[in-house]
This record gives sequence, structure tokens and C-alpha cells, in this order.
Amino acid sequence: MRKGFEAAPYVELHPWSLGGANLKDANLKGASLEGANLEGANLEGANLEAANLEGATLEDANLEDANLECATLKGANLKGANLKGANLMGANLKGANLEDASVCEGWVLKKKKAAAIGNYGSPEGGGDVK
Repeated sequence: MRKGFEAAPYVELHPWSLGGANLKDANLKGASLEGANLEGANLEGANLEAANLEGATLEDANLEDANLECATLKGANLKGANLKGANLMGANLKGANLEDASVCEGWVLKKKKAAAIGNYGSPEGGGDVK
């Protein structure tokens, strides 16, 4: 049985605007979403493994429990995004805006730019990205 929206491997979805779209449990593995507008989109549980989200707008997007393993998020705007339970193993977050992004219960990132995946800070908003 198919769960949610499913994209064929390596499908290009830019320059589409998917702001506010419900893509819960979508299979977007390897999708090219470079520069896409996904502001406020629901990507809960979505498979974005190896997806190209370089320069994408994911402000206030729900990425809870999403698989972002080996995804490219260089320069992406993740301000206020919900990343609780998301798999970011091997993801490239260089230059991404993670201001006010939630990474787990009670943890909110406060620095604006990510240099690399590292220490996600401390509970109650004092977080740093190193």
C-alpha cells in the first residue's frame, strides 16, 4: 500500500511552489527540490534521503521524523522548522538558516547559520550550532 505522495527517483520539482502542501509520508528520495518553496509544508515522516534542497525555503515546515539522510540543504532556510526526530545523518547544512528551528522536545536553535552538523545546543533555547 502506498503512503502519501510518491515521486519517482530523481524527479525535478523545482521551481514549483509547494508552500503549505501536505506531503506527509511522501517518498521524495533523490528528488531535486533546489530553490523550491516549501514554506509551512507538512513533510512529517517524509523520505527525503539524498534529496537536493539547496537554497530551498522550508521556513516553518514540519519535518518531524523525516529522513534527510545525505540530503543537501546548503543555504536552505529552515527558520522555525520542526526537525524533531528527523534523521540528519550525513546531511549538508552548510550556510543553512536554522534560527528558531526545533530539534527535539524543549530544544530550539538560536544561531542563524549552520557551518556543519554538530552540537545542537542546550534545552530551552540556548542552543548553538557549531
